[in-house]
Amino acid sequence: MSYHPRKMLLLISLVLSFQVNAAFIRADTAVASSEYNLSNSGFNGEALNTINGSGMPSGFDQTDVHSAYVSGNHWTTQPSDTLRSITWGFNTATAISGIYLWNHQSSSPGIIAANAGYDVTMFTLTLLDSTNGVVALFEDVSLAVDSSLASFFSFGALFSDVTSVRFDITATQEPTTLYTGIAEVGFETAAVNVNAPWTLTWFCSAV
Repeated sequence: MSYHPRKMLLLISLVLSFQVNAAFIRADTAVASSEYNLSNSGFNGEALNTINGSGMPSGFDQTDVHSAYVSGNHWTTQPSDTLRSITWGFNTATAISGIYLWNHQSSSPGIIAANAGYDVTMFTLTLLDSTNGVVALFEDVSLAVDSSLASFFSFGALFSDVTSVRFDITATQEPTTLYTGIAEVGFETAAVNVNAPWTLTWFCSAV
């Protein structure tokens, strides 16, 4: 008489739910064609002001209000700058689908600003990869003026392998102004979330 032990077959099914949502991110670097710095007064109009959260609440996102124009919270160009551009960079290749822009707030002419028309009204945006190859190009994009809230421009798709974004100013609120710039910038990317609860299914049978 032989004995055959019964074998148990155990099947475990683990079901997880995934969802892709948009997420707000900031660039790691900012380099401009010029920066307004008034040495005798210590005025700071550096490009880094567009990515360091100056003028924004701690932990800000795309819904927050930017504070009024003062030294150290905007990027402002030099009056001799004819290129009027800024390039934002990412330390690693990034996938982005849109840009959030807080326009310049030159709301104190004669006190801080020379006039109230520094605001960007039209721009060209170029997405670049690590070899400076063009990933995508958007021309003649309009931007809302006289606002402390971010304006959003969607790229219409998620572009991968982006390492830098060049922003060229092509028109300003006051066409003859010698100054322009941007207050703050952010980008939209995709974030994959695992939704809870997860489902665990057990199945046992004798063989």
